[in-house]
Formats: sequence, structure tokens, C-alpha cells
Amino acid sequence: MIRCLCVTLGAALLAAAYPNAAQAAPTPRDWLEPCRLNQSAFVPSVSAQCGQLDVPLNPDEPSGATLTLEVAVIPALNINPAADPLVLIAGGPGQSTIEFYLASQNAFAAVRLEREIILVDQRGTGRSNPLVCDTGNDEMMTPETIDEVAAAASVCLDGLNADPRYFTTSVAVRDLDAVRTALGVQAVNVYGVSYGTRVAQHFMRRFPDSTRRVILDGVVHPELVLGPGIAIDAQRALSNLFARCSADSACAERYGDLTNRFASLLETLQAAPVALSLADPVTGEQREFVLGDDELGAAMRLLSYSPLTSALLPLLIDEAANGNYQPLAAQVAMVERDLSGMLNLGMHNAVVCTEDMPFYEPDATEDAAIAKSYLGRLNIDSLQAICDVWPAGFIDDDFREPLTSDIPTLLLSGENDPVTPPTYADVAAQQLRQSQHIVGPDYGHGLAGHGCVPTLMAAFLDDEEPLPVEASCVDKLAVMPFFIDYAGPAR
Repeated sequence: MIRCLCVTLGAALLAAAYPNAAQAAPTPRDWLEPCRLNQSAFVPSVSAQCGQLDVPLNPDEPSGATLTLEVAVIPALNINPAADPLVLIAGGPGQSTIEFYLASQNAFAAVRLEREIILVDQRGTGRSNPLVCDTGNDEMMTPETIDEVAAAASVCLDGLNADPRYFTTSVAVRDLDAVRTALGVQAVNVYGVSYGTRVAQHFMRRFPDSTRRVILDGVVHPELVLGPGIAIDAQRALSNLFARCSADSACAERYGDLTNRFASLLETLQAAPVALSLADPVTGEQREFVLGDDELGAAMRLLSYSPLTSALLPLLIDEAANGNYQPLAAQVAMVERDLSGMLNLGMHNAVVCTEDMPFYEPDATEDAAIAKSYLGRLNIDSLQAICDVWPAGFIDDDFREPLTSDIPTLLLSGENDPVTPPTYADVAAQQLRQSQHIVGPDYGHGLAGHGCVPTLMAAFLDDEEPLPVEASCVDKLAVMPFFIDYAGPAR
């Protein structure tokens, strides 16, 4: 039987441990060679220049043990590209930046017309010394109890191939600047999504002279403790989605009061999880599956990330409420598979247990809101259990301070983002003196690939003028209508 909890989500480091960006001379790129980047048969491969760069495991010991970073440079389509490439930083924490680019390359097609795109798998992810659990990700992400979360985290920790204390954001930004230096680039533009916005902002803090312009997509401001707000933000996003259905005549007529129907379904599955046999959506193999309130919550939260998948939620809830659990269970299975293959949980834990949970201070009002949410204390209790056994790593003294900067910064948010709502970007923007915040109406997590936003990002990077960029086109973004049946939206 499979149960799903689906957990997602030192001393100051010396800058002298890495080459000084202002003093280092550009070096040739003979460490790169032609390659093709491949993710799957369903995603087009990409021509690139690939190479590996050795960096210190511990920046305080530049002559000590090293690890190897996987680097790929996507060439610009212009034979005379701009001198300032775009560095991408993926989210998670724990996602490979190279895999992120392959899955979302269309979002950066307009940027690539004039600029190289630099991809660096952050240490602990992809091919950059991934922190892979010996037991595999599934054992930590799909246990039956919180106690098993801690046990799986302990097994994972014991089997890692490197000290996880050195796989934090404070170290990773030094890796990025080492890559910049090795590529002979004077200054870079930076795009970060989700957790990657935290990395991007800390790169701005540590290396302002090497940073030209920055795009933050789904913003995590420096003071934010990720984890406690997950349940609250997810509940807000789902409630907003139900309200949008109620305001849509076809959706409201078809599904009625989704708020109460969902609450009833959640209560039913909490009292008596449903066991069923399920054909795996990818392999077709039969699986024994248990669908309970935890599985329902995980599916609702992650399907809320995208307007494409959130359009399915009323139909899935309706089918399950009427006793047909197969469609919902299939989506849960897909969520499990996607998370298990997407995140390196060793690196994820190294970040969260250094940069978030040590700073978590329970609040009575917040705890009450968490308890009332459909996720309940699932995420926060799971993260606490992991971090009880996981060592805190290295973090810069100023890491959690508000970032004050004059670097031009474009902030992107989805109005109905279930994990990084626009209010987080508003907090970051208060100290970013040359910034513009663009919000996609009714959109979820990650705005870069939608509508006119790819063109806006390219215009922002091309423009030497002060902000704002002309962004009225974002107001015209249309979200996917709700599915009324399996054939799709109302016709």
C-alpha cells in the first residue's frame, strides 16, 4: 500500500575562498565542448556547450576537497550576442537548473535571440554532486507517519556522499560567481524562480558588481521562513479558485458549492482512506493505492500551481465526491512521480534545515490558521521531523536581512500562487529601489512562460532605460476555463 505525505519543500563564509570577481582575469572556454541536452523523448533536445568546473566543497578550505559543477551554455541565436548573458536558477529547493530549462525553454526563447543562457546545476542537484538518498526519494516522500519521515531522513543523511552542511544558498552563490569568472563574463543577468529567487537575491547581495539585471519569478523574500505559510497560502489559493468557479455560471451550475463539497470529501477520506487498484498513469502497471486526506491535500496543492491543472480541480473533486476516486488517484500518482524525479531531497533538506526551520517561531494565530487549512500541519510537522535529525549548514551572517539594492529588478507573481503569493514580492520590492512588480491575474506559480511575459523579460534585459517596462499585456492573460466534463470546458 502507498501512502503519500509528499513533503516539499554555521559560521559566515569567507568571500576570499573563491576568486575575487573584480580581480580575476577572463579565461578561455576551452573547458567547454559541444553537447546536446536531453530530458526525455517528449522534450526537444538542445544544442549547447557543456563542461564541468571543480569548486571547493568548503569555501573556507580552498585547497581541500572539491566537488564538480555541471555547466551548460546555450548559445544566443545572434552571431554577435550581448556581452551579459542570462543565468537561470531553478527552484525546489532541489531541482536541476538544466532540467528546468529543458522543460521551460520556450519561456526564454525571446531572451536567447540576443543572449547566451548559462545553466548551472546547483550543488546537490542534477549532475553537480547530487545529494541522493540511498533509500530513494520515495521513502521520505511517501511514509505513513511523521515518525517515518524522521526515520527516512536519518537513513538518507547517513547515506549521503558529501557533508550536507556545504550545500546551502550561501555557498551556492559563490559557485555561480566562480562559473561567471571561468566563462570570462564581466557581468550577468539573473533569473530565479521560486526558491531560485532566494538564490538570486543573495547573489545580488554578495556580488552586486557582477549583477546587471534580475528577474524574480514567484518571489521568496530574504526574511521569509518557508514552511509555516505553505498551508495558509495553499488554502487561500484553493478558496480563491472555488470563488472563481462560483462566479462562472457554467462551473457553478455544474458543481454547486465546491467549498462545502470539498470539506465533506476531505472529512470522508480522513475518517476512512480508500484503497483501490490503479493503473499507473505512465507505465500502465497496476498499483495498490491508498487515497486519504493527505493524498487529497497534496494533489490539491500541487495542481493549484498551474492554471492548466487547476482547471481540472472541480471535476476531480466532483468525481471523488460521487464515489469515483480513480481520476483523483491518478493525479496523486502523477504528483508522486513528478516530485520524486524532480527534487534531490538531500539538497532540499540541507537548505530548509539551515535557512528556514531554525528561524521558525510558532505563532498562535498562524497555528490556528494552519489547523483550519486543508493541509493542516502536514508540511510543518514533516519539516520539523526532518530537521530534528538533519544538521544545519553554513549561512552568511546577513542572509536573512532585507536586501537593499539599486540593481534593476523585475518581479513576477501569479495572483493565485499557492506558495509564493504576490504579497511576498511586495515585501521584497520595498528595498529594491529600481524594481517593478507584475502580477498575472488568476495565475499560479511561475509566470515566465505565459502569454506576453517571455517578450517582457527580453525587453527588460535589452533596455538600458529605467523601469517600468510596458506590461499592460499581462492584464489580458487568459486562464484555462474550468473543465465541465472530461471533454473540457463548456462549449
